[in-house]
Amino acid sequence: MKNKFAIGIPTLNRADLLIPSLESYIKDFPSVDIYIVDNGGQIEILNWVSKSKNNHVHLHPQQENLGVAKSWNFLLNEIYKDNEYAMILNDDIYLGFTKQYVEGLIEKYQSQVLLTNPIDWCVFVLPKSTYEANGKFDEQFYPAYCEDNDYVYRLKLRGQKVFKTPDLLPKVHRASMTLERDYTIQTAYHENKERYIEKWGGAPDFELFKKPYNN
Repeated sequence: MKNKFAIGIPTLNRADLLIPSLESYIKDFPSVDIYIVDNGGQIEILNWVSKSKNNHVHLHPQQENLGVAKSWNFLLNEIYKDNEYAMILNDDIYLGFTKQYVEGLIEKYQSQVLLTNPIDWCVFVLPKSTYEANGKFDEQFYPAYCEDNDYVYRLKLRGQKVFKTPDLLPKVHRASMTLERDYTIQTAYHENKERYIEKWGGAPDFELFKKPYNN
C-alpha cells in the first residue's frame, strides 16, 4: 500500500543528535521513506546508513552546504516523485510520532495548504499541491533564515496561510542546536533580513510590496 507521505531531513553538523532520532524513526515509520541531505559530509551518518541496511533511508551527501532553502527544495522534489505529502524535520528534534498518527493529521487537516507547529518550522507538512502552486523556497536566502517567512508571505499574497497546530509539537525540541557548532549561520540572519526587505519592501510582517522587488 502506497504511503501518504515521506520524511525529509537536512543536516549540517549534528550527526550526534540525528542518529539517535533515526534509530527511532525507522521503528516509528517502518515503511516510510526517509530522505537525508547531508550538507556537512558527516562520516557518522554515512556509516550509520551503511550499517542499518534499511532500504527506506536514502542519504544524499553534498560537496558543499546547500543551505536550508535549497536543501528543502531538493528533499521535496525527491519526496514528491512518489508521495503527495512531505514532512520536513530538523536534525535536532525527535518527533515521537507514528506513521498512523501522521496519516491521521494529513486526513484531519487535508484542507490546509501548510502545517507547522505553533513554535517554529522544526517540523512542517507540505502537500505537493501547495508546492506546485506556490513554487519552491527562495534559495537566495542562504544559508538560513527568512526562507520560511518568504514562503508564508507568498502564500498570503495568494489568499492562503499556514495552519499552526500543537499536533506537530515534537517530543524532543532542542531549538537550533546546529548553531552551537557553526555560529556563522547566525550572522546570516541580518544579511537575509536585508534581502527580504529588498524583495518585499519591509521586514517579515511589515511587507509593502505585492510583487517581488515591487516589479
